[in-house]
Amino acid sequence: MTDTSNIATHDQFSARLRAERERLRLTQPAAAKRLEIPFATYRSYESGRSEPPISFLARMTNAGMDSLFVAIGRSFGDRKGDVVDWVLLREIMQIVYSWSESRPRRLDPDEMIRYVEIAYRCASKLGSDAQAVMLNELRVA
Repeated sequence: MTDTSNIATHDQFSARLRAERERLRLTQPAAAKRLEIPFATYRSYESGRSEPPISFLARMTNAGMDSLFVAIGRSFGDRKGDVVDWVLLREIMQIVYSWSESRPRRLDPDEMIRYVEIAYRCASKLGSDAQAVMLNELRVA
């Protein structure tokens, strides 16, 4: 049986998206601009009228937003003493996103986050040379 305790419902996703925007002190139009999406599209995600595609999580990460918090309610920064390597995280998200796009069935947001979290946890414990090897192996997998 799959543990679904951290999986966000549609309402939770919308509420967390709003909370993340407010944490960054952004208006809805400013958040839409930062994410490079139309304001009406952003507003529909935050209001819960529509669900964003999986690519939205990568777009959030690229815009400096905490996509893990929005997806599952737990931030990479929640663990005390941890420092997030945003460059590494962005690279892993791009690899996982590209892999998802190449599959006959794309990963849903929860699956994508699980893959990103596993890869990040592994890669963040490696030295830079071993990270480069791991990232190259992920790209060709």
